[in-house]
Amino acid sequence: MSRIEANLLLLACVLFFLPYLMFKGIIGNFGDIYEYAAPFRFFAARSLQSGGLPLWNPSIFAGAPFQASPQSALFYPLTILFYVFKLTSAFNIFCIAHFFLNAMGMFLLIRSLQFSKTAALWTSIFWAFSFYFLTKPAAGHVIHLSGYSWAPYVLILGVKSLSKIPLRTRSTFTCLVIAMTLQFFSGHVQVWLYTSLILYILMLKYFFHSRANFARHFALSFGLAACFSMLSLVQLLPTLSLISRSTRSGSPSLLSESNAYQFATSYSMRPKDLM
Repeated sequence: MSRIEANLLLLACVLFFLPYLMFKGIIGNFGDIYEYAAPFRFFAARSLQSGGLPLWNPSIFAGAPFQASPQSALFYPLTILFYVFKLTSAFNIFCIAHFFLNAMGMFLLIRSLQFSKTAALWTSIFWAFSFYFLTKPAAGHVIHLSGYSWAPYVLILGVKSLSKIPLRTRSTFTCLVIAMTLQFFSGHVQVWLYTSLILYILMLKYFFHSRANFARHFALSFGLAACFSMLSLVQLLPTLSLISRSTRSGSPSLLSESNAYQFATSYSMRPKDLM
């Protein structure tokens, strides 16, 4: 990616969000922004600034685990914005940075598929500024936005690691592990799970097309899982412990399996609506 395309994407993001850069409030004015996202980030920032690790949040219900919740995003590098800037400024910078990250990732993904720079540039703009992503900051779904922003990088690096392209496989694999870990740390586990599922489907595709490289692909998939687990251990272990003790994990025995399934799918679209 040349400096020209990167600057054009950055300029598009800054111009689009210019009113919010000049405005003193938070991007968005409803949904989870005030009821969930802002209190979470404020509590984390206040706790860390006072020198403590926020393991427990006494302000929710009768108290609730905080660090164990992946949505705390305590170990996500760009969360540092909330520790050094005012809450309103941090939200706006965080959103703009991830719109740019998302657009740049899609540009690189389209270029890796051998399309022209023009096609990649337009695709990245239409992707990043689609209605789906524009609703995320307004609704306060910043962890959704940050999770999706890393998906193109995971897919690019995954394909490069699987293919026969001579691209210094070891460094490509390292970047792939880091991208997957950053996506997990960003807070939205479902987005990370979907991206990982697509990646492992691609691994199966490469296996069936080139069974001679079975050992290499198996080593890649095993190594990826092992390296990711080690890097993300500080968040992964508490999250797994929380999941095993959550009300959702015990809901089938409390509500019956049919009622638990109906509750879990109440926010999902019906299969016929996807057609």
